[in-house]
Amino acid sequence: MQRPYVFRFEEAVQERVDALPSWSRYTFTTAHRRSYKTFDGAEYTSQRLHLPHFHTELFEMRTHVNVDVHYEISERQYFFLFMLEGSAGITTAEGFYVSALRNRSFSVLCNPPGGYTLHLAPGRHTLLCIAMDADWLRFSAQDQPALHDFLSKTVRATPDHLPYCIMDRQVVRWLTALYTEFREGRGSIESQLRYYLSHILARYHQLILPRLRSLPWKAKSYLDEHFTNPGLSVQGVAECLAPNARTLRQQFKTEFSTTIHHYYTCK
Repeated sequence: MQRPYVFRFEEAVQERVDALPSWSRYTFTTAHRRSYKTFDGAEYTSQRLHLPHFHTELFEMRTHVNVDVHYEISERQYFFLFMLEGSAGITTAEGFYVSALRNRSFSVLCNPPGGYTLHLAPGRHTLLCIAMDADWLRFSAQDQPALHDFLSKTVRATPDHLPYCIMDRQVVRWLTALYTEFREGRGSIESQLRYYLSHILARYHQLILPRLRSLPWKAKSYLDEHFTNPGLSVQGVAECLAPNARTLRQQFKTEFSTTIHHYYTCK
């Protein structure tokens, strides 16, 4: 799998290939490409691995001001995102809500072709991004109803994601073992990636089931299915799902880092 996205920088960028700065905490000796980029207000490293069914890339970023990173996707992509440090927001190029990445959390996302923007606040951010072959993901999710249902719904032209979950000890242990494989390159890296990702997907499915039954996710699902209804309103959604509209607004904002009205407008 080749790199599934292309970055677009509006300012001049200085790049050093096969070099990492002293502040980098991770090194993949097996990476097919390592680079260190600096531009106005930010600097970041990327280490990437091209494999037949996966594209794996680790980003380490230091931002001194609010930074927007623009990128384009040419074909529908499924991502496993692990926000190891920091936080970020993702919108479409037009500014519509896509997702909010939180510290030490992970999630599965679907991004159709189009332009996107990663929004970063000042600080340090570390993101592991794994693009997965759709056929492999469907095969791995065949015994996981929530993932299977998500895959069947993402044929639409809008981006979508499943709940962000905090990485527990099991997930951290598998990621640490995977990092060791990336660093030392013992055996088949693709086989190891399949092995550990399968375990992480199964654990992720366990974690998201109660989240999908929560009020904010029921409201999101309701909006996804009924957003074309001209009579739809927050009050109407609350009458179907929540004790009152205020509770719905508060819980939705806490879960998605955006208001229910803004989410509906983006849909």
